[in-house]
Amino acid sequence: MLKFANIKEVVIPENGTPTQVVAIFDKNDTLMWRKKYSVDNFRLTNIDKSDSVQVTLTNDYAFQQYSIDEGATWNSFTGDEYGRTQTVVLRPGNSVIFRITTDVSYDRTSKFSMVGNGKVIASGEVMSLRRVNYEGNIDPVKFDSLFKGCTQLVIADFILPSTLCVEVSQRIWNYGSYDSMFAGCTSLKWVPTGMLPTTVLSPNCYRMMFDGCSSLKQAPYLLGYPKYDSDSQTHATGFYYRMFNACSSLDYLKCTLPEYGLTEYTGNCNQMLADVASTGKLVKNSDVDESLWRSGYVGTISGWTISNY
Repeated sequence: MLKFANIKEVVIPENGTPTQVVAIFDKNDTLMWRKKYSVDNFRLTNIDKSDSVQVTLTNDYAFQQYSIDEGATWNSFTGDEYGRTQTVVLRPGNSVIFRITTDVSYDRTSKFSMVGNGKVIASGEVMSLRRVNYEGNIDPVKFDSLFKGCTQLVIADFILPSTLCVEVSQRIWNYGSYDSMFAGCTSLKWVPTGMLPTTVLSPNCYRMMFDGCSSLKQAPYLLGYPKYDSDSQTHATGFYYRMFNACSSLDYLKCTLPEYGLTEYTGNCNQMLADVASTGKLVKNSDVDESLWRSGYVGTISGWTISNY
C-alpha cells in the first residue's frame, strides 16, 4: 500500500513551457517517486512499481484526443457523436495525456473508470478534458462524477477552475458542477488545499464531491459564499451536502461559510462531516457561532477542536 508523509511540488519554466516536478516522500522522508512533466494537458500517471491499471475515458466529444508518448503522437477516440470511449493500459511509470483540438459550444459528460491494482496520479490542466467556448453556450461545463468509484486514484494534483461555479449567462446557474466528482475514491489520499478557489457557491456545486473518500486526511479549503439570485431573491442551496461524508480519515477543514449559509436554507451542509475522524480541527468563519457546527446537522464532530480564522 502506498504510504507517504507529504507531496512536494514546484512549477518551473523550461524552455518557455510550464513544467511541474512532483516528488512523493514516505513517512521517513525517503524519495519514492519523482517526475517532471508538462502541465498543458490533463494527465494520468501510474506510479505503482509493479502493477498496471486499465483506464477508460468515456465522453461525447468528437474532438477528444489522447497520447501515450508525451504528445509525440495524438490519437482520436473511437465511437460516434453519441458516445466516444478510449481505453489504455498504464504500465508502471507510464502516463496518458488528453486534449481537445477544437472549442465546442456544448457540454457533455466525461467519466473515467479504472481496473487493476495500479496507483494513479491525476494532474495537469483539467480543462483540456472539457475545453468549451462559452459564447452562446446554454449548457454549463461540469465535472460531476468524473472519477466516481475510481479506487486506484491516490492523488488528485490539479486546481479546478473557479469560473465553473458561477452562472454561464444571466439566466443559467451551473448546477452540480462537481457533484460526486471523487465519490467512492477510497484510496484518494491527497488533494491540494487550493483545489477549490471559487468564492461563489452555485446550487449543489460540491454536493457529495468526496463522499466515501476514506483515505483523505485534509480537505481543500472552502472559501465560497452562496450566490444570490436577484430574480428569485434566494441564495444557492445544497452546495456542501454530504461533501465529506464517510471520509473517515479526514481530520482538518477550513471553511469560510457565513452563518446564513449554515442556517438559512436546508440541505446546504447536511451531513457534510458525517463519519469523519473522531478527532480533528475545524477553522471557521469568526462570525459563525460554534454551536452551529456542533449541532449534529453537519455531522458528529464532538471530538474536534474549533477555532476562528
